Amino acid sequence: MTTHERRGAILCSCCGQIELDAVQETLRTCGIASWQHDQLCSDDGMDFLADRISSASLCRLLICACADEDKVSAWQKTARVEGLQPAVTSVLGMRDRDPASLPREVRVAAAYQQCALPVAVQDAISVSRDVLVLGGSISGLRTALQLAEGGYRVTIADEEKLGDRATGHPLAGLDEDGPEMLLERVRECEDIYVRAPTRVLRADGQVGSFYVTFSGQNGETEEFGALVLATGCAAAGREKFLGVATGAEIVPVGHFAAAVSREEALSVPGAGRPHQLAFIVPPDAARTEVPFLAAARAAREAGRLLNAEIYLLCNDAKVAAPGGERMYRDLRDRGVTVIRFDADSMTLEEAEVPRSYTDPAAMDHPLTLRFTGEVLEGAGGDTAWELALDRLFVADRLQLSEMGVRLADLLQVRRADDGFLGDDNVYQLPAGTNRPGILAVGSARRPATPAAASTDAANAASSVQKLLGEGVMSVDHIAAVVQSEECVLCLTCIRSCPHVAISISAEDDAAKVHREACRGCGICAGECPADAIQLEGYADDSFAAALDAMRGVQSS
Repeated sequence: MTTHERRGAILCSCCGQIELDAVQETLRTCGIASWQHDQLCSDDGMDFLADRISSASLCRLLICACADEDKVSAWQKTARVEGLQPAVTSVLGMRDRDPASLPREVRVAAAYQQCALPVAVQDAISVSRDVLVLGGSISGLRTALQLAEGGYRVTIADEEKLGDRATGHPLAGLDEDGPEMLLERVRECEDIYVRAPTRVLRADGQVGSFYVTFSGQNGETEEFGALVLATGCAAAGREKFLGVATGAEIVPVGHFAAAVSREEALSVPGAGRPHQLAFIVPPDAARTEVPFLAAARAAREAGRLLNAEIYLLCNDAKVAAPGGERMYRDLRDRGVTVIRFDADSMTLEEAEVPRSYTDPAAMDHPLTLRFTGEVLEGAGGDTAWELALDRLFVADRLQLSEMGVRLADLLQVRRADDGFLGDDNVYQLPAGTNRPGILAVGSARRPATPAAASTDAANAASSVQKLLGEGVMSVDHIAAVVQSEECVLCLTCIRSCPHVAISISAEDDAAKVHREACRGCGICAGECPADAIQLEGYADDSFAAALDAMRGVQSS
């Protein structure tokens, strides 16, 4: 008996209105084995149902009984526990049926059951339990540690010196378990091997067996079961802000620490008049809470160190991250003025003033922010106000790091419209990508706080454990199959596969679908001009047979 022939029916006789022997005979002529039970909705009936599914290895099930909604739900739940999904579990309501029309209705139900979704063939594939974490960001370090604690051998590879990417995070050190402590734990872990600095030159294979070649004198190639992209984000440079060139007066928030260390750059305690500093989070930097929290932290530090009047300007104060609301309130308590602005109403002017800051008391303010409001009736014209500034710190617009961009191209990992990894597909959350076995975490997926990096690490470790287990990966989904004798090597399937699950088999001189990476979407089968690809259970002859069965039923 083949996988798709294991069809069965279970009949309930509790209603006493139907001659079940006649129903069983009709089912037998349709090639469906059947069993009777006198009270299928009871606990004993549920046990009987589960036993029949298991002992007969059923792939499709038809239940003929009183089809009350709660009973149907209970039967489908029992069937699901035994491995049958609702799509292949059909119920034919038997209450108040006309005995004369019952044989035809049973044949219709049998035909529909034959057309139900095919059952996936389960395979077990031996896989590598080594995991490669690409990028030593905060999320990368955390993911490596969690995987090592779970019994996996982990390699961290980075194009920079290990630690540079983690300590360079806009919010590095905001959490108690900072980058330095994470680095120390990584160095002490015997199950984590570090390759840094190095570059990935080549990557082949699929989930369970990725073959990665690293730069070096020998160009070593290693096998990994899964890859984790943790390359972090980087600040996108600004040549101008509101039409004014960046430089001494307009400074990225990421450069605040360097600026505050130079006496000539900022006011210091004891200066003649307080400088006026503003930290602004423009809309193009506000995709997540990271830019706002970085600007807020710098403003708080400025209030602690400098003799200055400080303003924080934002269109939307993003304080959902752990500690964000506390930081915002602390800013207000320190006397920082928070202003909510509309970007369309704001202009910036640069005055012609000396660039020397040796005598702050004698200086004019080099910058002026002007805000224009709505016209108010009776107010005599536009409402407008301005803010004179000595320094304007602009929140960094964040983008995927250079290493992340290069690896996305190399590994054929899709990027979202904003350039970060992951293509906004809900089925790939929380850490998946379009390629099974390749995960994206932390600020490689979207600018993330250190707290979010911890959550991402847990999600990635859980995903890897589900994929690789104890070294055996279960493949239990419907996959595409290539009829090699029909393939003309036009490469249409390779170009159209969103999961990079198809390659060329040198042995067959035809396309080959890798079951472990295929997700059964059917795009390749639909696009193949030679009709050389079919989904398991969806072959043309199967559909033809099902249609013939339906026509025969309808004409009887």
